This record gives sequence, C-alpha cells and structure tokens, in this order.
Amino acid sequence: MTSADLLRLVLLLPLAGAVLTGVAPLFLRHLRTRETLLGTIGTAAVTIPFVLTVYLFVTFGGDPIIADYFTWMATGDLDLSFAYRVDQLSLIMTLVVTGVGGVIHLYSVGYMHGDPGYWRFFAYLNL
Repeated sequence: MTSADLLRLVLLLPLAGAVLTGVAPLFLRHLRTRETLLGTIGTAAVTIPFVLTVYLFVTFGGDPIIADYFTWMATGDLDLSFAYRVDQLSLIMTLVVTGVGGVIHLYSVGYMHGDPGYWRFFAYLNL
C-alpha cells in the first residue's frame, strides 16, 4: 500500500465507523442494544487511523504526500482535483486529533453505558 492509500484509509475509516454504528442499527434493531459491539466498532474506527498515522509519520520521507480522490473540474489547461496534501505538520495534527479522539471514544464506552441512544451517540462521535 502506498502512503496515499493509507491516507485515504485514515480519512475514510471514521466515516465507515459512523455508517456501521449509525445506519446498520436503523435496519437491524437488535444492534441498538449491542453496546460492546458498537463501542468496539466506534473506537476501532478512530484508533486504527491513529496507528496508520503513526506509521505514516515514522516512514515520512520529507516530501509531501498527495492523495488525489477525484477530478472536480477539468477545462482546457485547468485541472481542479479534490485531493489532500500532507506534510509533517499536518501529520502531527492528525496524530493529536486521532489520538485524543481514540481516548474520548474509550471514555465514552463507559460513560454512555446503559443509555438508549448509545448507538446514535457513537455514530455522531465518529463523524
């Protein structure tokens, strides 16, 4: 996997966690009461990007990582793409955000125990 692919995973895993913890219980009502499963999915959706960011930070070579998602507009010589450019500072900030987010998720598992909106809370927290 390239660094750009790992960067895409860092950005898309929390969204996937939000979909799994928020949309699936809408259709499968028995998942709403599975706090352990929902807490694990929600926490993993933030902790895995933290681990990937640590790997990206350790293996960072100095040149910015550019991850192109799609071309937004292309006319003549002008090419506007939806892309992310990551350098050392943005990797450090990503480490802080995903690290603190993971700790918040871990704390929330116990804090929200027994709450009927547990599944919805983790869906919003992953966004």
